[in-house]
Amino acid sequence: MTYALLLVFTLLAVGLLARMAWPRFRLAPAQSSSTQPLGQLEDDRPPQFRLRTGDTGLPPHALPIKTRQYFFTPEQGNFYAELVATLAGSSYRIFPDVGLDQIFQDNASAQAVKGDTAQLHLQTVDFLILELPEFRPTLGLILNHQAKDACRPAHSDPALIALAFQSARLPLLSIDARHSLDADELQKVLRPYLTPV
Repeated sequence: MTYALLLVFTLLAVGLLARMAWPRFRLAPAQSSSTQPLGQLEDDRPPQFRLRTGDTGLPPHALPIKTRQYFFTPEQGNFYAELVATLAGSSYRIFPDVGLDQIFQDNASAQAVKGDTAQLHLQTVDFLILELPEFRPTLGLILNHQAKDACRPAHSDPALIALAFQSARLPLLSIDARHSLDADELQKVLRPYLTPV
């Protein structure tokens, strides 16, 4: 008898806990399509989770922009594909177009002139290789001699970029984009900087 009572109380307790632990879902009342058009059904979810169906209009103060049809230049795309193949299965990841202010930070112990480091936020490297699991910057890569439409911005300063990498003792490789490297050739180039590739 006590065993049966204990079992009943246990089942009731488990049922009560399960009811408290699982979120309650409300079913929206069925509405016919004749009363409300699609896309205007009431939604009790927070605004950031609501789908906006049928809304293709521009905002009132739209910017004069459109989405690029490509992310990489042809040279960057080819190099990136070989870089991914080279580093496949390793503990390294590749990030494109990384700003130097995301790689480096001011050294509080150094008496550096602020003007020297203030320009870093304008500079970028084409690719940055990071090591997992900390996502530690390991190697910077710059592609030289890219197509005319992929020229660096006017504010780009290759000497400052090289100085920043040297100052932080982080390797920086400059690779000629006119010569395509396959994964095996690229592995030989990267081997001294990444262990093991």
